[in-house]
Amino acid sequence: MARRTTFEAFFEAEHRQLFRSFVLITGDRQEADDVAQEAMVRILERWDRVERMEDPRAYLYRTALNLNRNRHRWTARRRSRSTDSRDVLPDAADAVATRVDVRRALEGLTSEQRIAVVLVDFLGFDSEGAGRVLDLNADAVRARVHRGRSALRERLTEDG
Repeated sequence: MARRTTFEAFFEAEHRQLFRSFVLITGDRQEADDVAQEAMVRILERWDRVERMEDPRAYLYRTALNLNRNRHRWTARRRSRSTDSRDVLPDAADAVATRVDVRRALEGLTSEQRIAVVLVDFLGFDSEGAGRVLDLNADAVRARVHRGRSALRERLTEDG
């Protein structure tokens, strides 16, 4: 059984990295902040169960990915109903959070590849841990990471 910790300690240990990861996944600081905050609220609401889990961090990221997917579905439905398609201007502070070239390269990956690469290469999940987050087997995660890394390498060398 995992060592029990307080939600506050969990929040302090995980929130900043969760936010940064979702900046990379979504490409938008405000969206990343919204997802990170909502995921932490969901974890707090279920803390009595989450703290006893083998890998609470994996549950946090899975929750955040599910929330992000639901936000995209909601936004797509809303846009399809609306004739007003306002573009959101990128936040000028994005350049501070991550290097522009890596960010652009990540944006060129499929969503599945980008999420797998962020979980493994930026967050340090192993294939099994990322698989628990994504509900995939470790081989599928390794395949996504491999294809994502290859695409990143190609994009970064052609831009460099």
